[in-house]
Amino acid sequence: LEGLVPLSECTPGVSYTMRRIPDNTALLEYVEHIGLSLGQALIVKGFESFDHTAIIDMNGAEVRVSPKACVDIYLAADDAD
Repeated sequence: LEGLVPLSECTPGVSYTMRRIPDNTALLEYVEHIGLSLGQALIVKGFESFDHTAIIDMNGAEVRVSPKACVDIYLAADDAD
């Protein structure tokens, strides 16, 4: 997981690419349902102050990601190549 950061710890305003997710059926179904996939480019817009739900931008669409899922979705910053 070197160079990867969980979505829960990402910096708002930075562009990332989804690189890793655990092989957990419920999590994989959730991620597919919200439209995230490996290799997906996204921008972290911020986090809800109430429960730390992540707000991300995928191709211009604003998507909210559960804090429970955020800890298991690993991203690479696009400038980290």
